[in-house]
Amino acid sequence: MKEIEAEIKDYQAVLSRELTPDLAVVYVNSLLNLLTSDSFGQEIVKAGQEWHYKIGKELYGPLINGYCKWLESKCLELGHTGGVYFALRDAAPLMESAKILWQKSDIHPIGVYANRPLLGVEDEISPEISHVDGNMQKYLKDLGLTDKKVIVWADTGAWGTVIKVLKQGVLSNHKLYPFFWYSHNPNIPGYLNELLEKVGTDIGIGEVLNDSLECVFPQQHLRPVELVQANGWNVKLEQKRFCNRFDNWEGNFPRNSSLTKVD
Repeated sequence: MKEIEAEIKDYQAVLSRELTPDLAVVYVNSLLNLLTSDSFGQEIVKAGQEWHYKIGKELYGPLINGYCKWLESKCLELGHTGGVYFALRDAAPLMESAKILWQKSDIHPIGVYANRPLLGVEDEISPEISHVDGNMQKYLKDLGLTDKKVIVWADTGAWGTVIKVLKQGVLSNHKLYPFFWYSHNPNIPGYLNELLEKVGTDIGIGEVLNDSLECVFPQQHLRPVELVQANGWNVKLEQKRFCNRFDNWEGNFPRNSSLTKVD
């Protein structure tokens, strides 16, 4: 019982940082009431499956495909051909769409593990991670990314902290063009920003869509927090008490492994 209470407490703490403490309490309590009600069962599971299918098909599917087509048009404007780098793990759903839509294009998606923890930047989700060990620079160099004069970067958004750190550091002498799914940064184009403005809808909806993207398409592994060089590159994954899965999103490593191989 104490273990369950600890897991609930951890989960509520995570939600508090995203939603505010009051909303987190409301959400967790409503979820617990639902899970312990007599009606919870196969009907709820089936309804959830149908809802995720519907929202994926009618909302996120078209928007994700729209982002990839929008990004392709941006590359055409730049005269860019070749690789487009998708920041993992968050941009994985976007990259999966690009793999299909860009098969006959002059551009192709490349996944690259890059987030605030890997760059040694403290954030609200992992405040204990604030060190730089130099492996990120080596990793990007081994990918051939540092040899590029022009780099097109795709990510979900929203403030551009990773872009700032890269531009001030290992990519300081490169032309770096970031394109976000949703952007809070006026210097970084955002697909949802342009789309919502075009149709005359509140741009704030883009933030909801951005925050909900991971909930609709949950990643099969936790956040990458450290790069490890051993027989190639591996990614160490963040561990949480309320989650005992440490799979990499391509399924190449066994459950309970805290390392996932970087292709």
